Amino acid sequence: MSDYIIKTDDSLIVVTKQKQMPVIHSVSVDTEDSTYIRKLINTMQLQPVPRQIMAIEANAEAIVDNIYIEEWGDAINNINTIRVNMNELMPVLQENSVPNELISNMNAAITRLNQAVMQQNTQQAITQANQIMMYVADMLDYFDVMVPTDLNRLNFFARQIIIEAENNNWDQVNANYLEANQVWERLKPELGEQYSNDVNEFDLALSNLAEPIDSRNYQMTVDNANILLDRLDFLSNDFAEQNFPPETPPQNTSPQA
Repeated sequence: MSDYIIKTDDSLIVVTKQKQMPVIHSVSVDTEDSTYIRKLINTMQLQPVPRQIMAIEANAEAIVDNIYIEEWGDAINNINTIRVNMNELMPVLQENSVPNELISNMNAAITRLNQAVMQQNTQQAITQANQIMMYVADMLDYFDVMVPTDLNRLNFFARQIIIEAENNNWDQVNANYLEANQVWERLKPELGEQYSNDVNEFDLALSNLAEPIDSRNYQMTVDNANILLDRLDFLSNDFAEQNFPPETPPQNTSPQA
């Protein structure tokens, strides 16, 4: 089992998921407080991803598409759907130990997204929609996911590179590119050797982003960031196949005639 470097803002549940061991094996409990012990034990059994989280993510992605083609009415409808799902999701998040700060940040981003859409502020609306998708990734850490949440984070950074390039904010483009590299370096060892071609393709796509960012070439940066987004779809399928391989059909063991 590989080592995992604990980051400052990592929660207990995130660390134990990265280490792929239940909480009870990674924490020694020096207390007789039954409430505290029960909370630790509860974190061992991650619940399925709530449908509301996936609805929030899907509608945030749809809003980005709406805005690029100036379908502001559709964007408003999608925001209303996000609000409904977030209201339904609140007690589920609290029951699953999702930090209150993360819940508050999500609600604030939804409010800012609504304001930006009402004002038809394209860049601010796209930025807030993308931020919502990052908060979705952070929330998914507290549930039983099919693929690593770092894939969601890589999607965020790739989209943010495009957003910041459109804003001509190249310092932020570079910062997001460096973040994407760090996330990828901790994620790629999780895929088996049979997926080495897709890993190498993503390595190449990420490497190809460096030069246009350094030269501040807007179109090449956007084009290469979109290639990165396409390659993430392949990685998502790889992780789904690796983590949940299809069942092998039962062998026919009946006597031969």
